[in-house]
Amino acid sequence: MSGAGELRAKESDRIAHTCGMLRAFGVTVAVTEDGAKLRPGIVDSHGDHRLGVAAAVAAACAIEGETLITG
Repeated sequence: MSGAGELRAKESDRIAHTCGMLRAFGVTVAVTEDGAKLRPGIVDSHGDHRLGVAAAVAAACAIEGETLITG
């Protein structure tokens, strides 16, 4: 995600706080000046195509690298 710098000037710094929340859930995320980038990884869909699709969308947003979706 980029081009979202205005989210830093709302009621709170929404980029920083959202990334902090994701980190609390164990997500690896890199904060940028105007957004954030997910890091690639290995994701298990647990046989649920909906989770697989969600993982594919997240993988498309990840910084360069390969995401493996299993299950």
